[in-house]
Amino acid sequence: MPASQLPASPTHVDSAKSAGSNKETSMKNTTLSHSALRSTGTNETTTSQMVNRHLNAQCMDCTVVVDAALLLAQAKPRSADAVASATHIYTTLFNSKQLTEVSGDLQTLVEGQCTSEKATYPGMRQLFDLIARAVYNEVVQLGPTDPVRQETRLLQSTSNFDYVATGSDNHNQPDMAVVAQAVPADDFPSVAAKEQWCNIALVVEGKRDNTAASKGTEPSQASLDKARGQLARYVLNLYTSQPNRRFAWALITINTFVYVYLFGRDRALCTQPINLATLAGRQLFARFLIFWSLAGPAQFGLDPTIEYDATTQHWAIT
Repeated sequence: MPASQLPASPTHVDSAKSAGSNKETSMKNTTLSHSALRSTGTNETTTSQMVNRHLNAQCMDCTVVVDAALLLAQAKPRSADAVASATHIYTTLFNSKQLTEVSGDLQTLVEGQCTSEKATYPGMRQLFDLIARAVYNEVVQLGPTDPVRQETRLLQSTSNFDYVATGSDNHNQPDMAVVAQAVPADDFPSVAAKEQWCNIALVVEGKRDNTAASKGTEPSQASLDKARGQLARYVLNLYTSQPNRRFAWALITINTFVYVYLFGRDRALCTQPINLATLAGRQLFARFLIFWSLAGPAQFGLDPTIEYDATTQHWAIT
């Protein structure tokens, strides 16, 4: 798929009318309306099926599988200094063998020893923490006014899993919520147990495919379809809670496999499965996390021309 079909970089909003309709447009062009989701009640399977029918029938066959390199290129920081920092972070991480000699919950995950969906979450959280600390150790050495440091985000998973996030009238439960925090001047930051939807940077949907796990194969299409339906609902909450959201990165994890998604206005792009059981898979996923950490707001899906004014407590077009 040509790069021209990726979501466009954010452009200036030209009128107050555009600002007022930003949230509405995001809802309309990505997945489903709140009223459509509410009509299903609490039946998870029915909702997932409906979301998938909508994605496939009304969004130009919206889930398109692409080579991971294409999405990695989209996530790559644009400034030369940020690219240099990302390269140094990755090299340091690789040389430290933290991706090779894994331990703890991450070892349990990559060795395929998790016997349930929820058992995979601590390992994923450990991987996010490992990358966030590597990014922090590099960027904290830069001055507080350094452009790279100012744009760096530490991607950290909340400590509670499978919870109802606050700040939305669509109370579904993301399996993992990842927040983006600025690099502090002192110690590595902690993360709240729960977060509001307006502060969530990435959503993760986890699944367990017992048949695939027992055979050591990739997950079935049925497992992936169900996870994708739930992921679409989480992305809807990102759009409705974040008026400056242009597109959204998201993840599906099934057994030891990770799928990176980019939800745009008219489609969802998805990588081939990335197998964390292999060193190559862990290295590739680490690159995504490092790039997301150092990418500018436009590459991370945010419109830099729409900012929140904490004094007046409203969003403004700059």
